[in-house]
Amino acid sequence: VRGCAPDGSVRFWNSASERLFGYSASEAINCCLPRRSESGYTLSNEYELLRKDGTPVVVFGVSVAISTPGVGLEVYTLEVDLSPLKEAEKERIQLLQLLLQAQKLEALGQLTGGIAHDFNNVLATILGNIELARQEITPGLLDDMQLSAERAQDLVQQMLIYSRPSRSTPKA
Repeated sequence: VRGCAPDGSVRFWNSASERLFGYSASEAINCCLPRRSESGYTLSNEYELLRKDGTPVVVFGVSVAISTPGVGLEVYTLEVDLSPLKEAEKERIQLLQLLLQAQKLEALGQLTGGIAHDFNNVLATILGNIELARQEITPGLLDDMQLSAERAQDLVQQMLIYSRPSRSTPKA
C-alpha cells in the first residue's frame, strides 16, 4: 500500500512496498515512483512500475482518493505483484508451443507411416511382377528394376521406423 499526493509524490509507504520496489520508506516519501512511460495511471488497472534497480515490475493496482482535513487529497493504492503470474503464463505458453510441436511431429509420423504402407503395397506389386517377368525374360534385363524397387523398399522401412514411436492408433 502506498499513499500519494495528487502530483504522484509518495506520502505513505509500507514495508510490503519496500520489499516489492526496493526503496525504503525514507527514500520513497516525497518522491514519485518511476514507471514505464507506456503505462498510464487508472483507478483500477494492471501497469508496470520500476524497482530501485531499474527492473520493471508488473502490478495490479486499485486506487481510492481520500480527502483528509488539514492534509488534503491523497490517493491510496493497493498494488499486487503480478510477476509470478506473468512468469507462469509465459511458461504455460512455452509448454503449449512444445505440445503443439510434439503433436505436429506425431501427425508427421502417422502420415509417414500411412505413406510408407501405401508405397510398400505398390512396391510389392512391382517386385511380384518382376519375379513373374523373370520367369519369362532374360534375368539380366530386370536386375536394375529390382535393385531400384529394393532401394525403395529400404526407404519404406526407414519411414516405418520413424513412424513407430507414435502410440496413437491411426484411423482411416
